[in-house]
Amino acid sequence: MSLSIGPSPRACLVAGALCTVLFSSCAKQSAAAGNGPEHPTPTSEKPDPAPGSSTPAAIVADTPKAKALVEGLTAYAAVRKALAGDDLPGAKAAAPAAAAKVAGMKATHAEKAPEIDSMAAAAHKVAASADIATARMAFGEFSRTLIGFVAADKGVAGGVVCYRCPMAKTYQKWLQLGDEMGNPYWGAEMLKCGSKVPVAP
Repeated sequence: MSLSIGPSPRACLVAGALCTVLFSSCAKQSAAAGNGPEHPTPTSEKPDPAPGSSTPAAIVADTPKAKALVEGLTAYAAVRKALAGDDLPGAKAAAPAAAAKVAGMKATHAEKAPEIDSMAAAAHKVAASADIATARMAFGEFSRTLIGFVAADKGVAGGVVCYRCPMAKTYQKWLQLGDEMGNPYWGAEMLKCGSKVPVAP
């Protein structure tokens, strides 16, 4: 009579299958922890957009007040863009149009005449600036008052982005119309210094 001391073929098959299952399970856990294959199973979750890269909702300008505000905001944006590009001549050239547009808001915002005069005066200061530091100080004054107007109109506020730069030597906030963030208070020196904040003075 012969005795078999080795495992049976059936036992080998069962053991092999068990090892395969265990190996597969460990591989999945390792991939989930970031230690597995280069291409882990994708998920439906999307990464958050980088600051300044997302596009805000469209501006809703369905009243005379909102339309006048958007005209002033658009002219302001031209000054902002020039300062972010360290372009003093460009900012000075764009500022008179900004002053005129915000002054025109008196027709729809008569109750806010003093604030409108303040914005127009700040824009004129930009136009008269002898250096870019002075222009940026004046632009900060312009921004402070304009942000108050925009914050009061939810339809317009929903279509703009407000940023704050803690390093600014003047008023620290500014508005943008959804384009990539460009810091008007520092220009190329710290163009991306800033973070999104609520539209509020």
